[in-house]
Amino acid sequence: MSELPPPSPGRVRVTASPRPGQEPAQSTDTYYATALRHAQLRLSLSIAVAFLGVVTVLVLAAASWPLLEDLCPAGLPLSWWLIGVALYPLVLGAAVLYRGAARRLERRYARVSGR
Repeated sequence: MSELPPPSPGRVRVTASPRPGQEPAQSTDTYYATALRHAQLRLSLSIAVAFLGVVTVLVLAAASWPLLEDLCPAGLPLSWWLIGVALYPLVLGAAVLYRGAARRLERRYARVSGR
């Protein structure tokens, strides 16, 4: 493989000056903070969509499966137990997942931005 020759001496990098009325480019800190906010928003939306999907499946299963209505431990239909009791570990699991992922994002932001 042939390598590129070194740049000739005296080369100058040409950049365009900002036009009147045009804002300068974002600073590095602003860029990283914006990227962190976008990553956290994506994380929040993905956790929320997954949670709502599981809850929807759980509710539809409880409403459409007659066996769940026939079984009544402790006087309540099994569908109620699924919705009432199984939902709490689901909420806790989603919270733990979110917290861990958000901390990873913030550590990455701190490492990349130098804070």
